[in-house]
Amino acid sequence: VWLSVCHRGKSQPKRNGTGRPSVSQPRTMPVLWSDKSASESPTQRPSLWLLPLFALAGAAVASRPAACIGGGTCGGDQLLLQVRSRATSLSGDRRSAAARISGRPSITVDRRQILVDGQPLHLKGICWNPTDVGEGVLDHHFVNFVTRDVALIAGAGINAVRTYGPVDDFRVLDALWEHGIWVVPTVYMAGDEDVDGVRDIVARVVDHPAILMWQIGNEWNYHGFYIHLPFDESMQRVRRIAEIIKEVDPSRPVATVYGGVPPKHAVDGQPDIDVWGVNYYDGLTFGPLFDAWKGISERPLYVAEYGADAWNALASQEDDEAQAKAVRVLTEGIIAHTALRGGVVSGGFLFEWSDEWWKDTGGSLTAHDVGGVAPGGGPYPDKTFNEEWWGVVDINRGLRPAYFAYADEPVPRPVPPTPEVIRDQPEAHVSQAPTATRPPEDKSEVTTTTPETTSSEPTTTPESSSTVSTTTHAQGGEPAEMPSVVVHGREIRVDGTVIHLKGVCWHPVAKGHGADHPDFGGPWLDRDVELMAEAGINAVRVFGPLSDRHVLDTLWSHGIWVIPNVLQRGDAAADVVAAHVDEAKDHPAILMWELGGEWNYNGFLAGFPQEMSRAKVREAAAIVRSHDPHQRPIATVYGGVPSRAVVDDLPEVDVWGITYFQGLEIASAMRRWAAISQKPLYMAQYGADAWNTDTASEDQASQSKAVTELSSAICEQSAVAGGVISGGFIFEWSDEWWKNPAGDALVHEVFGSSSGNGPFPDGTLNEEWWGIVDIERQPREAYFSYKAVLPPEVQEGKASPALQTPEELPSAVSVIATWTNWIVEAMRADGDAWSCSVTIGKAGSEEFQIVLDNDRSKTLHPPAPMTEDEASPILGPDAEYFGKNWMIRGTPGSIVQVTFRAIAGGVYEVVVSPAGSTPRTWRGGHRP
Repeated sequence: VWLSVCHRGKSQPKRNGTGRPSVSQPRTMPVLWSDKSASESPTQRPSLWLLPLFALAGAAVASRPAACIGGGTCGGDQLLLQVRSRATSLSGDRRSAAARISGRPSITVDRRQILVDGQPLHLKGICWNPTDVGEGVLDHHFVNFVTRDVALIAGAGINAVRTYGPVDDFRVLDALWEHGIWVVPTVYMAGDEDVDGVRDIVARVVDHPAILMWQIGNEWNYHGFYIHLPFDESMQRVRRIAEIIKEVDPSRPVATVYGGVPPKHAVDGQPDIDVWGVNYYDGLTFGPLFDAWKGISERPLYVAEYGADAWNALASQEDDEAQAKAVRVLTEGIIAHTALRGGVVSGGFLFEWSDEWWKDTGGSLTAHDVGGVAPGGGPYPDKTFNEEWWGVVDINRGLRPAYFAYADEPVPRPVPPTPEVIRDQPEAHVSQAPTATRPPEDKSEVTTTTPETTSSEPTTTPESSSTVSTTTHAQGGEPAEMPSVVVHGREIRVDGTVIHLKGVCWHPVAKGHGADHPDFGGPWLDRDVELMAEAGINAVRVFGPLSDRHVLDTLWSHGIWVIPNVLQRGDAAADVVAAHVDEAKDHPAILMWELGGEWNYNGFLAGFPQEMSRAKVREAAAIVRSHDPHQRPIATVYGGVPSRAVVDDLPEVDVWGITYFQGLEIASAMRRWAAISQKPLYMAQYGADAWNTDTASEDQASQSKAVTELSSAICEQSAVAGGVISGGFIFEWSDEWWKNPAGDALVHEVFGSSSGNGPFPDGTLNEEWWGIVDIERQPREAYFSYKAVLPPEVQEGKASPALQTPEELPSAVSVIATWTNWIVEAMRADGDAWSCSVTIGKAGSEEFQIVLDNDRSKTLHPPAPMTEDEASPILGPDAEYFGKNWMIRGTPGSIVQVTFRAIAGGVYEVVVSPAGSTPRTWRGGHRP
């Protein structure tokens, strides 16, 4: 018999692969990861096992149900009606389950980890405060809800509940424990509660194995335990409660929950607090939380509340999908920083399990009210705390999409420690596995390297008439020999030979399909690879992983390298990155690993701030390094030219790719890179599309012109010839018809965006027209133009003559202004310029200064307050900036662009460009 429940009226197929068992078995401990085999002991199984009485319920829910019995909207009650014929009543002996358990697990903390019997625990938790319609804040009767809630909670893979009061009913604790669910009860919530009463609360349940740790308060720093105690008194109260708990139960950790990031003096002032919880709401990110905690304490951390509610105050309607998105993104953000893998957080508790209808103080206990608070920061997408809409299930236990989003997130496994990598070898920035090392070829015979298989001797390519180093691979089988790929200064070397990438971005999507369905091994594979090889293309860059051996073999047999992206989304779990590497690491076609694309623009598509995005790159690089025995270079792709500060902050990145679309201009990007870093650079995306918005017609000639001029400029600055760049990847190989979000994937549509900068000739990104071959693989003029571009020749010790390194540029440029609340904010780097946009406020004016290198003592400013006169020179960089601001005037709501450049002769330039008005320019300053 298969059970089914309703997913908000939408039918979805059952599926496995979520990390949860499809058949339930009894267990004696909640989920944690062990390095030992699951067969050794039931207490060490790395899965969430459910008791037989709820086996079918848990499996049905976890597998994402197909339909609701009887149709319409249904809740957990209908599921339980079908389960109760199998279920044992909870009305029996309140201590029966505990009596069957011999001994309690050992709960300890070791630096940043919570250990259960010596094994690290990651909390996939939920805040559980069940109230019924008509009930208030103090009416949470757990025993009235545990029967209907426990199966659904367990079915989502949740392994812990956090409560806002004591749980002393053994029927409740038994039910949770038997379903593998830890309990973290709050034993002291309000400042007017009896302090000595904590002894009895702890003593009543101290012997129950479901208790993981004891919790004190909830964001008491905000409200002084609800009676407005001063901070110091609240601190003293926490210390006293912790002392009492440890007198009664010295065997378990004691935790407290703080609102936001606690200051170091608060953490240091609580010696008996073993674990800290933090409530955190900031859209789709955790902001500085995890990085800040590293510098605050080495104690374990958990996120005590996070998530989003299901009401969108901006749209004035329920928004289940936004809630589900927040649950997914934020949970994966926690997983990415788990202490199981060297991070700082031991999991978290999603807020919350079910809706509570008492929270709108101006509403009714019997109505689902819309009432929220918007303090300026808050949950996605509206930054408003809509208090009665937080449940992943509604008050009747109807399952929201957020329930399934959370159910789909696995409890992470630990990964082995990253092996030490030697990074100071004189001939390479990346250490090599011994089996992957080959003696260098004679460079006098070699100009470019491609992974040809026709011969193990140097051969000559028709396009370049230059000798080429090759590598042999037995197609379809194991590689005969793995090439050694290293970086040396600005060069990428294969078996000692410097290579130049004549590449193309390859994302073959058929008509009618979308972004997530590239068909690498489809009917166009042979045609694509043959055309690429004919054009002298020696590398493809793909926007995701590529592990299909037939595809890799086909590319490799035609002399084409592959650069797969193993971290498409910043919120991807670490084990996903590891799996992508493991699947392809032993194929010789893999040249290097790429992490992310334009993450400075898109926040890895999860809204991450810059610091978090860089942290994601660092973490992923460590994972790649630990899983690739051949230690290939690691690359990341930035939108535009990164600052020196960004590059220096990511020493784990061996090679940098940039995307760059500035008409026919590309040289300034390479000049700026020359002043920033000595690492290899490649153009990850460049070129032009084949639609001209200005003429409203296809324009193959302009696309061809852009490909020729930009590719030639790259070749002139090639590292093969002593320059700064190791080649590039034309965007893109073939048209993709899915890109118009309002269009039809079966129709070739005209859809584009213009940001003021962009491709030649119209500055517009016409998204469905970028291919140098069309969707039917008919070559455009640009294909033949790219074919005609010859690879550069190796010139030992010769600097590229066209390259002139500019004077020293700042590592970062920021603005500090009225619109930033006088907080320094980074400006966007575009070639040799930095820019930002500002919307004029209600006052009709804004003021600003420019800050270099994130150093306030290097501020550029005018000589007087509220300067508008273009004749006034730029002063600085110095610390004499107080009150001396440039003034921008405009219509409220209008948009103005501010641009900064370091121009010739040691002069700085600031340009203010109001929409539809004449720009104003200031020049001056002195270079240090």
